[in-house]
Amino acid sequence: MARNAATGHGKAVENALTLSDTDQAILAELTSDPFASNASVAKALGLATSLVSSRLRILQRDRVSQVLAVIDLDRINQSFCFVQIQIKGRSVTEVAEEMAAQRLVLMVSELADGAWDLLALVRFGDIHSLNEVICRDLATIEGVRTWKIDTVVDVPVFRAEYISYSPHYTPLSFEDNVGYLKLDIPEGMCDEIDLQIIAHLQENAHQSINDISRKLDMKPSTARYRINNLKSSEIIRFIRVIDQSAVGIDTFTFVEINVELSQTNSVIKALRDQQWLPQLFRCVGSVDLVGIMVTNGTDEVLRLKREILSEIDGVEAVKISRLHKTHKNDLRWAQRST
Repeated sequence: MARNAATGHGKAVENALTLSDTDQAILAELTSDPFASNASVAKALGLATSLVSSRLRILQRDRVSQVLAVIDLDRINQSFCFVQIQIKGRSVTEVAEEMAAQRLVLMVSELADGAWDLLALVRFGDIHSLNEVICRDLATIEGVRTWKIDTVVDVPVFRAEYISYSPHYTPLSFEDNVGYLKLDIPEGMCDEIDLQIIAHLQENAHQSINDISRKLDMKPSTARYRINNLKSSEIIRFIRVIDQSAVGIDTFTFVEINVELSQTNSVIKALRDQQWLPQLFRCVGSVDLVGIMVTNGTDEVLRLKREILSEIDGVEAVKISRLHKTHKNDLRWAQRST
């Protein structure tokens, strides 16, 4: 499985690239349309095309912004849940690495605060596959003591540009990915050529139609038709992610929110446009809402908890746990906000 290099959060960002207002505006345009031409971005922002081109060359050289080809989990009938895990009698890092090797585990991060040691995001197709990954794959890992599970039933907020992305991210190899895709995508939804196209795009979404057509020994028009068909059928989509350290983000925090059930929708409405909360999930289990907060430092996390989250009408309790180190983040998949 593809995995991030282990990264620490909550530490001072050294030598981070300072993005100008112009850079931020360019990235915002490209986030809404990852393959917009430089000329169209320049026109939308009222800038010279040469300026947009030069800034993008610098950003791409430093890998500040990258395009990823992702499979939509909902489109292939996949659900997911958050699993918080306590470890006993074994190194947390060892357990995290073993857990990261599981195919249906999308993300594994160490938690720095609270009673739980690890946070995992697990995908599943039905209750049988959930039982398989939880009770067979995770429960049998030495050192796993106990857990609590919250299943996602809705995704009110998902801004893909702020997923936990590292410029050192290494995609899964083409050969391995094709093998996994055969297991993951429902039969009849894609043929072998489609799977190979998806694998090539997930290996490098910046490559051209001509590059893909040469690799698959087909006409560029055929490759383009197939890619457009995969996009129109919503099997794949393209997202643009940003190296968060480049925009001053050095702290990721997992937040759990319990609310008065009658006010759940109003709480979601109050949180929907908060830039520091790019991911918000409605769950069933021990908690009503969970999210990922992105900030510059832990002081800002505490301020947001006390001054904003806890003051929203209908919020009964807020718990926060800092994500300390990410052992895996499978960027071949993404959710879509409702």
